[in-house]
Amino acid sequence: MSLKISTGATTRRDVAQRHAPARGADLSRARNASTTAMPTTICPRHRRASRVALALVFVFAAATRALAVVPTLRGLPHLDDASFEHETQASSGQTTGTWLVLFTNGDSPRGARAERALVVAKDGLLEDGVVAASIDAQESPETFDRFRFVVKRTPSVVVLRGGKAYAREVKPDEDGDSARRFATETFGTEGVEYDIPRPLTYIQKMFARITSALAMAIVRLYSKTEKMTHVLKEDYAAARRAFSRDGLKATRTHIEKAISNSSSEYGLLFMIIGCVIIVTAGVLAVITFPPPESGRRKTKTE
Repeated sequence: MSLKISTGATTRRDVAQRHAPARGADLSRARNASTTAMPTTICPRHRRASRVALALVFVFAAATRALAVVPTLRGLPHLDDASFEHETQASSGQTTGTWLVLFTNGDSPRGARAERALVVAKDGLLEDGVVAASIDAQESPETFDRFRFVVKRTPSVVVLRGGKAYAREVKPDEDGDSARRFATETFGTEGVEYDIPRPLTYIQKMFARITSALAMAIVRLYSKTEKMTHVLKEDYAAARRAFSRDGLKATRTHIEKAISNSSSEYGLLFMIIGCVIIVTAGVLAVITFPPPESGRRKTKTE
């Protein structure tokens, strides 16, 4: 009899122990539900502060991304035809922020001074949400052809802001403070306002490349022809002295030696003479070529 009672007691205790964790879990779930159901309110001041912080983080991240992607030249981000629109997004919303771009054309004292000023002001401009950069006309003819009505002379600084371009020439006493002030405060009064030009079409890009290549070729050809003219004058004077002193044989030897020493200049001379001969022959062939016969049929009497 006692064995049955002990067995029943043990069974009831086991049942109680088996149900105890379930009741504890129910209590914890109820506690969590009550905690979750409590309303959470955010102060409007904190909400505004969080929005401002997110905006600042976005601007700083965009500017940092631009500085990280764009290559630098002498401490300043350097743009070209391939990267200008991609980085500045001048005609597509400018999500990378405001840009202050220095437009130069080769090396010049004023351009170098402005470049040093932007290098000094670069970090301060970045704190104001402005990215400073430079671009050169000789390396980027397409961009300069696109901004030909904005940048009248070089060097000039252009602020790209809100779909507008504000341009002015570089001052003789340009420094970091004046550049930063122009980019953040006085761009509307000091600069001339323009609509940002649209990117060039394919035909306009090809035309810009061809004209730039022709201009550079003419400049190089002029410098080479100037050097060739100087060499020819010196060789001619030396050949005359050799002819008057030693005769024709000495003159011939001097000319051969001069041609071997200045082969590029004399090669250019022979190329010019050959082009003149070809053009002259073509003009003479067109002038003296018999005209085509008339397509009218001849009559029997003719």
